[in-house]
Amino acid sequence: MREYVYVIGEVSQQSRYTLPFEHRAVLADALLESGGGVSSLMGNPKQIYVLRGGADLKNFAPIKALHLDAKNAANFILATRLELRPKDVVFVGTQPITNWNRMLNQIIPSLGLSNINIPVIE
Repeated sequence: MREYVYVIGEVSQQSRYTLPFEHRAVLADALLESGGGVSSLMGNPKQIYVLRGGADLKNFAPIKALHLDAKNAANFILATRLELRPKDVVFVGTQPITNWNRMLNQIIPSLGLSNINIPVIE
């Protein structure tokens, strides 16, 4: 039976990373093979998380969140050593400016600014 790691958030492409048959892969594998890694425009390399649930499906309390700050490229070496487990979730957070930009994109259409006619000066 194939096992997967889920790569979500601000990555180039959200995806399901298939673990090799021996179930050995590291965080760097999932980030770089699944869809090109952290989105250069919206992803925050300081906010990379591996979320790992407990074995008991009825008890969600033992969820672990492992954090990687890859803003400093030297820290990315840890991504080559953090072994992933089946059903881990790799989450990449957003840049602060991305949240601001998304908010503006939602507000501007509601202001009706797209209906303004700007005169052309010839």
